[in-house]
Amino acid sequence: MLRQLLCFPAELPQTGAPSTRLTRFRVLVETSAGHVLFMEIPHKQVPARGFIERIAELLARYVSDCEAWPLGEGQVEDQLHVTAKLLDEPFLEMASWNIDRAVGQLLPTLATAHAGQSLGALRERVFDEARGKMSQALELFGSQLDDEALRLLSWGETRMSRYNYLVHSDPLLKRNRRQAVQALPFLACRDLWEDEIVGVLARARDAIDAGRSYWDVLLAGLRVTRSSIRFLAQCPLPLLATQWKRRLGRLARVLEGIAPEFRPHGIAQWKAMHDAVNVIEASTRYSVGAPFNRLWLAQTARRGFIVTIPSGQHTAALCNGMNEMRDAIRDVVMCRVIDAHDALLSNQAMAIRIHAVTQRFLTQMSFGSALDLVRRWQDATRRHQDMIWAGHNSPGNSAWLAPIAEFATEDRLVLPILTQQELKDEGLWMRNCVASYVASCSVGNTQIWSIRDPSRQRLTTLETRFERGTSGRMEAYMVQHQGLANRKPDTASDLAARVLVAEMTRRSEEFVGFWRWRSAMHALKAGKRSREYVNQWLAPPFEATLPTFMSLDAIASAVRRKVASEA
Repeated sequence: MLRQLLCFPAELPQTGAPSTRLTRFRVLVETSAGHVLFMEIPHKQVPARGFIERIAELLARYVSDCEAWPLGEGQVEDQLHVTAKLLDEPFLEMASWNIDRAVGQLLPTLATAHAGQSLGALRERVFDEARGKMSQALELFGSQLDDEALRLLSWGETRMSRYNYLVHSDPLLKRNRRQAVQALPFLACRDLWEDEIVGVLARARDAIDAGRSYWDVLLAGLRVTRSSIRFLAQCPLPLLATQWKRRLGRLARVLEGIAPEFRPHGIAQWKAMHDAVNVIEASTRYSVGAPFNRLWLAQTARRGFIVTIPSGQHTAALCNGMNEMRDAIRDVVMCRVIDAHDALLSNQAMAIRIHAVTQRFLTQMSFGSALDLVRRWQDATRRHQDMIWAGHNSPGNSAWLAPIAEFATEDRLVLPILTQQELKDEGLWMRNCVASYVASCSVGNTQIWSIRDPSRQRLTTLETRFERGTSGRMEAYMVQHQGLANRKPDTASDLAARVLVAEMTRRSEEFVGFWRWRSAMHALKAGKRSREYVNQWLAPPFEATLPTFMSLDAIASAVRRKVASEA
């Protein structure tokens, strides 16, 4: 039996006539057990109450666990031969459900009856009436629901899965669930947790239903202390839903690494921590859960999560600059250590170790000091490049090959950068550091692309690389894609970049000439040609800016020790 039933669109606005010839209806019901079902039912006319009751009877046993919804939907399809899709949308906050089709069906009739009125104004009037009636119906529906369950969910959206978790025919089980959610509100919110953490949440819920300690399950599954979980429970859930959705497990581990006295207090500090996490992750290309990122975050926590950006600098440019600096250090150090260990490690394995050692050196300084180092390295690189391009000690205007000569989408042209001069021009026009990528481009490790509009106006700069995938084929991937001064690329350019990468992966076996040339260049990787570029283009800015404790020689020595210890 049903306590309440709300179907939309049950009748057409402005006429009161039953809705017919619509493809689907949305139905909101409350069962006799107190569960709420929010469904989408395909039907050619307004579903009858008896028909909805039969569907609800089959679905009701599955509504408390959204993981089991497909089983209930399958039961309905097998027994009633209809597709009833359960929805987990905020049903009490919706003022209109699928009214476009209803209004579209009604407008021709209304337009004839109200000749002389603009169709837009008539349509808006119909929409207003439909929304008003639905708002009143929803308010009445909500007033009949369980007050305590709604109060526990008052912080956010009244989703079906959240509400049904708090209502149950067994009073003891219902009490246990409500007490747990009152202590830790996020227990009712599966959608805030990462996919790999949902299993931990499910086991915690099972422990609640069995009357066992759910704390033990949470602490073991998340690998954190009770202090971090209790502190996380104090964070306003709307803030978690907007800033940490699908990252709640990560946030718990982040809080574990911050001393209690430095954890965020108040909305402003929670937002500041979120912003600091984003900047740190963008600067390192690693999750904030990585040990060195946690160290940097703990340092920023002592200053109220304030990340100081050097005057006149753009945050995105500095974040990308740190990645560029680490890549350049990798190329320089690779030349200095690869010969002795070429037989032991591949270039990729060596690059991973160089990155790890470089990051370890960087975390010996504060995050703000590391950003300042990036700024000074960028300035030194520009000065050094200007000196070279002025004609002093220039290594020549080398050229290289690209896998695709030119690529275009409907509204974007993608051109490969193929010479040193073109790299310099792209760097000057787009205000980025691609001119320092000569060494990597000249041996085919990296390809820089200039994405332009149909008039050939520069819009964004794209960096791509090839790596061998799990299938054994060479696969292209996007390393970074930036607009002017390392700003976010526009949508059309981003789409063009993604289409290009997919096309290069699809056609990778066709690039015979490119692969032959790349193999020949790699054979010279440790030879005179590569060393000339590294020593003249990359090394001098580092020698002028890196602190003594993390000089290029110090990094190279640390890498050699790391490789030797792993042998």
